[in-house]
Amino acid sequence: MSPSADDAPALVRRKRLALALAATVAATLWAALQPDSPVPAPASRDRASAAPNAGVSAANTQPRQTAASAPGWPEPTRPRSDWPAVPARAGAAWSAVIAAPAAVAPRPAAAASAADKPVEVPPFPYTLIGRLDDGEARALLAGPTRSFGVKASDVIDGQWRVDAVPPRGLVLTWLPGGIKKTLALAPS
Repeated sequence: MSPSADDAPALVRRKRLALALAATVAATLWAALQPDSPVPAPASRDRASAAPNAGVSAANTQPRQTAASAPGWPEPTRPRSDWPAVPARAGAAWSAVIAAPAAVAPRPAAAASAADKPVEVPPFPYTLIGRLDDGEARALLAGPTRSFGVKASDVIDGQWRVDAVPPRGLVLTWLPGGIKKTLALAPS
């Protein structure tokens, strides 16, 4: 049976795909069979390491390969100590929720004076963005990972209890310290 005129484009397409597959397999085998070459150390590191190791034997002067000098990774332009500090609010989305403090054994008398200092309330991790009144007043809060609504007597993250939702804000109690805090809505 001879191929018809309608099958000719399909036959050409199959031959081209088979040829492309064969070329891909050949290139993959060629790359896999090539010997691995050692990665040379950057020139700046060779000059820097030559002076301190002047009296050391050649066997001990092999440069260490770090993640920064590994193949494909660029050399850092400045040391980590020069990097700017991350603002506390910028890292808030990556931090874990603060857990309630566990029970602690009694402190010695010398440490008791440090305990007499007033407890500092941590900043509330959410922003008050609005209020909803559908029969029961609710405050709308937004945080780094979620947004939600709360009503009086709700507990947020095991740390904050909502005492009241007045028309212009939110009254909270920080449970570990029993300290009240009021958030006000920004005037519109």
